[in-house]
Amino acid sequence: MREKLVKDSLEIILLTLLEEQPRTGYDLIASIFSSSDVLLSPGTVYPLVKSLEKHAFIESASVGKARTFTLTRSGKSFLTRVSGEYNEAQRLVSRIVGSKLKEKAVDFRRGYRCASIPGGAEKTEATSRPM
Repeated sequence: MREKLVKDSLEIILLTLLEEQPRTGYDLIASIFSSSDVLLSPGTVYPLVKSLEKHAFIESASVGKARTFTLTRSGKSFLTRVSGEYNEAQRLVSRIVGSKLKEKAVDFRRGYRCASIPGGAEKTEATSRPM
């Protein structure tokens, strides 16, 4: 699940890393790995880097054999807008998942209380429902 989340959020992750400082493709992959324990292949990262460069959100410069990528002004504006949308989506998911987890916890506690009462070992609706 962690790898899917990183891949689904890769655009905002790359732009955020480049907002901190210019980086090579290798540095981007290493930074993602060090913070998430997800090792992405160059075949996953470079096509997106190329797309971001094509849309002028990042620019590159050759430094020896390596290319260093930098966030552009347009990339910064895009990152600001997308970050707001991403944060709103995160809040929505947290609200939905959080409320469902609370419901399950209440159902579990309700079923546990009934089962722990002497003579109350019969299944209740809460304990017989799958979670």
